[in-house]
Amino acid sequence: MKFFRYLSFFLFLWSLKAFATPFLLEIPAQNPHFVGRELLLQSLQKALEMQPWVVITGGPGFGKSQVAKQYVYLHQNSYDIIWWFKVDHTLPHQFENFTSVFNKTLPKNEQIRLKGVSADKLLTDIKQTLHHQKKKCLFIFDEIEDLEKFSPYAFGFPDCHTLVTTRKKIPPHTSFIVEKFQREESLALLRKLLTYETETNLERLAICLKDHPLALVTAASFLLAYPSVTIDIYLASHDLQRNEDVLNKCGDMHTQNINITLKMALKALAQENPEACKALKVLTLLHHTQIPFAYLSPFLENIKASQSDHKLLSVLYGQSLVEVKKSDDPTHVRLSMHELIHQLLGDQISSSEKQELLQHIIPVIAQFFSGRSDIVCQRIVKSPEHLLHAQSIFKEAREIGYISLPLLSLKVHVLDVLLCSLRDFEAGKILLENISEDQTKLNKEERLSPEDEALLEADQTFFLSAYLSDHEQAIQHGKKSLELLDQIPNAHEETIRMMANIAQAHMMQGELSKAESFIQKGIHYLKQSQSDVYNALFVFAWSFLLVSQGKLDEAIELVDQYESLFERIPDYPTMTIYTLFEKAEALAKRGKHDECEKVLRKTEKMISNFFGDRKTNTHAYLYILQALNMLGEPHKTSKAFDLLNKASEIYTNTLQGETKSCMQALAYFIMGQLYEHQEKPKEAVQSYLQSEAIYNIIFKEHATDNVSRLYAAIACLGIKTQDIQMAKLYTQQHIHIFGAGHPRTLEIVKAADQKGMVLLESNL
Repeated sequence: MKFFRYLSFFLFLWSLKAFATPFLLEIPAQNPHFVGRELLLQSLQKALEMQPWVVITGGPGFGKSQVAKQYVYLHQNSYDIIWWFKVDHTLPHQFENFTSVFNKTLPKNEQIRLKGVSADKLLTDIKQTLHHQKKKCLFIFDEIEDLEKFSPYAFGFPDCHTLVTTRKKIPPHTSFIVEKFQREESLALLRKLLTYETETNLERLAICLKDHPLALVTAASFLLAYPSVTIDIYLASHDLQRNEDVLNKCGDMHTQNINITLKMALKALAQENPEACKALKVLTLLHHTQIPFAYLSPFLENIKASQSDHKLLSVLYGQSLVEVKKSDDPTHVRLSMHELIHQLLGDQISSSEKQELLQHIIPVIAQFFSGRSDIVCQRIVKSPEHLLHAQSIFKEAREIGYISLPLLSLKVHVLDVLLCSLRDFEAGKILLENISEDQTKLNKEERLSPEDEALLEADQTFFLSAYLSDHEQAIQHGKKSLELLDQIPNAHEETIRMMANIAQAHMMQGELSKAESFIQKGIHYLKQSQSDVYNALFVFAWSFLLVSQGKLDEAIELVDQYESLFERIPDYPTMTIYTLFEKAEALAKRGKHDECEKVLRKTEKMISNFFGDRKTNTHAYLYILQALNMLGEPHKTSKAFDLLNKASEIYTNTLQGETKSCMQALAYFIMGQLYEHQEKPKEAVQSYLQSEAIYNIIFKEHATDNVSRLYAAIACLGIKTQDIQMAKLYTQQHIHIFGAGHPRTLEIVKAADQKGMVLLESNL
């Protein structure tokens, strides 16, 4: 009896597992009209038992996503976690959403870090945690366009299954192709949708539409919405329109069939409900996914519609023209359209109609980009779909040659997000060119507001300096921005941002006195600015200046003074990292090696948390500072060389072999010092001269502390090796730039006196 009780208990536990639902579930609503595909679904199951990920491919409208969705609902009880990702520009944000939900199921000490990590690092941490948790997972990536770019997202371990849908044709042995329906499947679908129709009429419809799933659904939805249109009327209209499309060569057969139905639907909708028709048309100007329902209400206000957004949505949803992703939070309800329907409907709208619609939708999107620039950037990072739709609007406007002042203003604000938040310089470059073209085509009396002009000049400053290393042009645009900001009351935040950027551009050219003038002016705004982000940017620029001037103790004190400021910006870890780098450099040069090592360990951890395994210029900077801190420890010379070589390799890859960074010059200086420790003067001179060559390329003025250290090192090495010509040359250069009374000039002369070497014609 005891055995049977145990057996019953284990059977009970097994039943709980067998019929359990996932504790983490994010999938679209099930399709109540799904039919057929039994063999394909069985094949998918068998394939996922053999390999961790499977590709579903096929033409537009054949039902790839519907098959994936049905597979999920059939097998949801087999998984602990199921999550559906729509593959577009918001994919990194979707992973953040997944992580925030997943973390709620984990003990606090095992939760995945979200703050201060890059998208790459977050993905790595997700994979590691899932693997460690041994949860049975199913991830769906819908509408992938580039399978090679997708490969980093593949979860390649047995407990994690991945379903991918794509239109791309790939070898059959690696994918499952979704074909058109078998005739019986077409009829089964139509029986569900058109319950009142005869079998004969259903078959006539299936034959006409060539058993194409989306064509069948579109036609059935149209017939349901307009009962006065009989099958006979529909087929007659269809044949007439098809003949016209064939003459005009309008797409392939299946696309023609869908397009014909959409033309009928659009015409009928325009007659019966013009406001719903306008709402539908404006959706085609946006991206086809992740459309905020919140866009509809202000758009309807702009066109003075009499019906509510919910009423019009019910009309469009009832005709299967849009899909709705519900949410407990009404502000998070999202709409979407099938990409093919979205495209075909958009093609049917005239340029004049699009211009009118653009006038009404641009202000709706613009409200999400309005306000102080740092707040806007934070808003868009949290809801990147607004950027997606703005870019879609820009594309539509370019295609029809539409230009307006509100559109130009929106472009300026989007540019700021692209450059200063997302660091998407390629997209920013294209948008900058478009903005420049638009400005030349606008009427002379139409001008951007001073706020928008100042923002545009600020973005050009950042783009020219950070991307093109054209610091001189960057400074000119920065000054224009400041002139405009002077006209705007209480623009403290934008002003301090600009002061910091201009100061940095001057420093990148070695113009420390000019940089200092902007820092001194900016200190006033630092006390009034309410932006922690821009205040932190300014403090970084200030510390950069102090280290460049050789005011090392002041730099250390400054960074310590504003430590709490950087703690308030966890979403901007690189700003904290680079400010700590300035402190570390100051500590290393002051000989405070233990303190420097503590700071570098902290930054190394932050870099690892943010970048993961990906090597960047930030890693190169870290390696150089670590090597700098080892100069006082001869037993670490070999390790210091290794660090410098690693940094050099990174810079060679990221800068394509060019010398654009003063950190490269510092690296060669450190290398020269290391060679001196090894008693290799020839190699030391070569390294010093390479350092000088870089400074000569990037600096207009050379009055920086690192150049002073370099000239002094070369002069002293000349004294040591009895190379009087080299010693004289670099002593004179040091005096010319830094003065005869500079402490390092005096050190050089003292070293020469000890060797009985005369470097100068007259006494100092």
